[in-house]
Amino acid sequence: MPRLLKHNRVFAADSGFSLIEAMVSILLLGIVSGSMVGAFIVGRAGVIRASHYLEAMNLLRLNIEVIRNTTYDSIDSLEGSYDLTEASDNFTGTLTITVHDINDLDSDEITTECEIDITGDGDNDDIKPVYVTISWDSPLWWWGGSKTVVSEELVTLECGVNK
Repeated sequence: MPRLLKHNRVFAADSGFSLIEAMVSILLLGIVSGSMVGAFIVGRAGVIRASHYLEAMNLLRLNIEVIRNTTYDSIDSLEGSYDLTEASDNFTGTLTITVHDINDLDSDEITTECEIDITGDGDNDDIKPVYVTISWDSPLWWWGGSKTVVSEELVTLECGVNK
């Protein structure tokens, strides 16, 4: 019998992990893995959000160049809303072009803007303020809602090809 006790003491020194230790280590591994998955999801959502914003800015710049290359007398014909579904593979939104009166730049029906002489010739008759707006809905539910990018251009009779 003393031999069995001696034999058990040898195995007691080489004992493995207990069930509780194994469960705690698995729980910690799950917490760390879950956090990393969450970080990857949020990072990917940020990339998608930045991609949509960059696409909107590129479409905005492209359409501003179209306006700049349009003759001065034809700018009013560009006013309206356009669907951007065909413009990009992963972007759907609306482009809105609005031409305002130079005497009321912000369409607030207050004409104090006409006191500003932009061209230096005493009147602003040869200037058209054009607002270009791109709106889209975010596909990400936690950053959801409508997103908008706006640009304002003052198109003059003297600039570039608009003569």
